[in-house]
Amino acid sequence: MNLAQLIRHHPLLHADLCSLGLSSGNILTVADQISAQLGTVNGNLSQVLERLDRRSFVHAVDAKRVALDAGISPALAQASVFTIAPWVERFRPTIQ
Repeated sequence: MNLAQLIRHHPLLHADLCSLGLSSGNILTVADQISAQLGTVNGNLSQVLERLDRRSFVHAVDAKRVALDAGISPALAQASVFTIAPWVERFRPTIQ
């Protein structure tokens, strides 16, 4: 699973990202950019996320690149990364 699929499987996370002001298209772009930075866009992130906790996830993602790719402000991109970070540990049991 990639990050976009994982976000879709967690409605509360999706709702949190929407509440930041992200559209569904922005969420998809943010997820794809983060996945690309972690080394995979369409591939399975299970091995990548197994090695990351929320802190290492935040440090691994360049929010400025996310902002540029998604066409959002750097502050919104950083808020998105911080919103996704606590869910990194929750993703592990659901990755197939």
